[in-house]
Amino acid sequence: MNWNDWIELNTNKLYHTQGFEVLFVERILVEIKTIKPQQVICQYHFKDSRNKNRYIDFVIEDKFGNKLLAIELDGTYKDADHDKWSDFLDRQNDLLNKFNTLLRFSNKDILTKPKDVIDSITNKIESEIIKIKEREKTEENHNKLKDELFSKEQKHKIEIEKEQQYKTDLLKVNDRFELKFTYINIFSILFLLLFISFYYKSYFNEQVSNTVLHGNSSVLNTITPELQIGQNITLCEEIVSLTPFSKGNKIKVLSDKLNVNFVIWNDLLPQITNKLDGMKIGTNICAKGYLSKFREEYQIIISDERSIYILNH
Repeated sequence: MNWNDWIELNTNKLYHTQGFEVLFVERILVEIKTIKPQQVICQYHFKDSRNKNRYIDFVIEDKFGNKLLAIELDGTYKDADHDKWSDFLDRQNDLLNKFNTLLRFSNKDILTKPKDVIDSITNKIESEIIKIKEREKTEENHNKLKDELFSKEQKHKIEIEKEQQYKTDLLKVNDRFELKFTYINIFSILFLLLFISFYYKSYFNEQVSNTVLHGNSSVLNTITPELQIGQNITLCEEIVSLTPFSKGNKIKVLSDKLNVNFVIWNDLLPQITNKLDGMKIGTNICAKGYLSKFREEYQIIISDERSIYILNH
């Protein structure tokens, strides 16, 4: 679009009776090399502070649509009376509030000193472009700073998440180590208990086999008249019969032609199952306990699994 096209396109808006607006375009705007026709708006509409419709002669925009400058052409009629003058001042204030930058030229200026008008408009446009660039630069720096701060925040957040993850992983490792250590302790205790149990059984076997005294009980191979009911003894004899009954099992041995029963109650059976499997007629066993009598037969009540032992199993 050239200036002739622009004038033709805006003919209905360039309605000054003496043609000063067309003259302004032809003598002034055409000579300003920093603007193009499509950047100029004729009779720009806006509403003032009282919501009244207003029009400004020319508004110049940059290529991005930013308002650079408002221009008013004035005759001499505006100060003709008080009401028009007051309205003129109101419009002037609203123009400044709206556009910040306003240039006013008289019709006489266009005719008598066009170069001054051209220079004034050119300098103002260049000044406004510099301001816009500075604002854009400031905004760009502001956005860059925001991005940097955001990036730092994100980086800090990532570092915190990594640290938290590291702590979590460390706690998991510690938990696994503690669990492993606990298992080791449990296995160590179980091994120690098994060792003690094995050692105790070996010791008990050796003690019984060698007929050593166990506490206050005497190891005997026969029942003698000197023995008293209630005496704590250990008796070693050969099994002659195995008889289960409702409350347990009776293991009968023959001692000096006297029958002696080793009585094992049902609640003790699960603890000595492995020993019972090896008890058969003819097997030599030892039983420890208090001597008593039931229906004219001697008996020893087995109180725990250590109180009975197989000699030749």
